[in-house]
Amino acid sequence: MDLQVEGRHTDVTPEWTADIQSRVADLRPGHDIQHVRVTLTKNDHRKAEDSYDVVIVVQIPDHTITARKQQNSFDEAIRDAFAAMDIKLEKIREKRGS
Repeated sequence: MDLQVEGRHTDVTPEWTADIQSRVADLRPGHDIQHVRVTLTKNDHRKAEDSYDVVIVVQIPDHTITARKQQNSFDEAIRDAFAAMDIKLEKIREKRGS
């Protein structure tokens, strides 16, 4: 399984990287996940509520799944994006009977 973490307009801290790695492990990557890309983007909008954007792209056989969340901090956005991804993966796995 390949994991790629990148930052746009921000440096990715070791704490965020460790949090992301832990959350990817919770998605059961050995089961069917082939690739995960997480992009953290700091937007310089005047509104604080959409300044931190996290996009997760997961590739599994026959599917590419994307989850995107914006929050007041990267910690919140990471948490919410992985929660959304977990739900999406669970639905696909249920349909497959995996």
